Amino acid sequence: FSQNAIQRVGAAGGVRVTMPEGTLTTGELVSTDGGTTWAASGRSTLRRNDASRQEQYELSADYLLYDTSCQRALARGAVSASFQRAGEPGILLSAESCELDIAQQTLSISGGLRVSQDQLSVVCGALTADLEHQRLNATEAPQLEYGKYRLTLQAQSIAVDLELQQALYRMQPKAPAKK
Repeated sequence: FSQNAIQRVGAAGGVRVTMPEGTLTTGELVSTDGGTTWAASGRSTLRRNDASRQEQYELSADYLLYDTSCQRALARGAVSASFQRAGEPGILLSAESCELDIAQQTLSISGGLRVSQDQLSVVCGALTADLEHQRLNATEAPQLEYGKYRLTLQAQSIAVDLELQQALYRMQPKAPAKK
């Protein structure tokens, strides 16, 4: 074997990779850099438990790229994810595209997405999130739904603090009246 041959690793059919704090399951998995980055195709799920923060993450998609050194995951196609912190309601999301930075605890999501916690949901075209502080910033036609009060709010952008379940928003400017 050459050193380059060892750099290229692939597996197919019910693949499961176990890491110190989680697992990756997929239909097919390829690494071209000796295992630093992994490309998973077919329905793939990355699960991670962070015992020191008492948090659990799960990210599933049709295509998943995971960088072990940077602790970043990029997901495309029918993305679903969950984030759970001990003693708090979990956060669920669905979208077409998602980038998760595990080290920084941030999410960037786009494409017909929905994020929910308890009775609070945000539906929009794009969203960034700070998971550590449970804050979301939704743009591209965001809509906030609060099931308890049957409230729906639309605005130019919506910021949500899920820890306090408070929503701050800037109203869309009204178009000037036609003369």
